[in-house]
Amino acid sequence: MSEEEFGSMLEKVKQKGFSYDDMYYLVNRDKAAQNVAASTKNEMLGQMKQARQIPSSQGNTNNAGAVAKSADDSIFDTLLGSDGGLDDLFR
Repeated sequence: MSEEEFGSMLEKVKQKGFSYDDMYYLVNRDKAAQNVAASTKNEMLGQMKQARQIPSSQGNTNNAGAVAKSADDSIFDTLLGSDGGLDDLFR
């Protein structure tokens, strides 16, 4: 900044006045950027945590799971496997 620009700036300050708000802004302007960055980071982390709670696949939502065997099916399966290997006797 040249001396002429600095003098012009001082004249503007004298005309406008230099308030406590102006001083506060000059002292804390870097903290405002840090607060915005921290807030954005926290918001993004919250969104990521919510995304993790969403089920990964909607295919299992209405899945009935394993089908229960009826008593008749259990008896049939038992009889089917009860030949003791006699089918393989003559092979």
